[in-house]
Formats: sequence, C-alpha cells, structure tokens
Amino acid sequence: MGRSNDRCYNNIDRKLTRISQFVKRNAHTYIIIATALHCYDSVASSKVNQEIHIFNRKLETYMKQNTHANILVIEHDRKYFTNYDLHLNNMGKE
Repeated sequence: MGRSNDRCYNNIDRKLTRISQFVKRNAHTYIIIATALHCYDSVASSKVNQEIHIFNRKLETYMKQNTHANILVIEHDRKYFTNYDLHLNNMGKE
C-alpha cells in the first residue's frame, strides 16, 4: 500500500521492482493496483508530480504484461480531492 506522500524521489524503479515482485509472488490471485495520486499541494510541474506521472505511466505499462493483475487509473481531477489537496474526498473515493 502506498500513498502520494510516499513520494518517489528518484526511487521509481525500486518501487516498480517491489510491485513486480509482489505481483509475481501472488500469481494465484487477482490483483488490482491503483495509480499514485497527483499531489495538489504542489504545482503540476513540480518534481514530485513529474515523478508521479512517470511512475504511473511505467506502472500501467508493466501491468499490461500480467494476466492476473490490473491497474485502476485514478482520475486526477481536482474535484475528487479534499480542500487539503492531498486526500480523496467522498466523490473521489466512490
């Protein structure tokens, strides 16, 4: 389980490797992995949001290779986030 505040900080490949290992170890069950959330407490062009975008793109590519795993793409529309800019609101959770 990861959160947006578990930011990548140049650890994208290490995080993808861990996800890959998890998916391989659990080939006996169906897995759904959600994309990382955009950080609205930072500007869109910030390093954090750039890394989240790269991570999500690589994650989606990787997940296409697995028949027992799928990706849940979380929309990055501002209306789905709380006033605190980091957490999903009720509409976002739905």
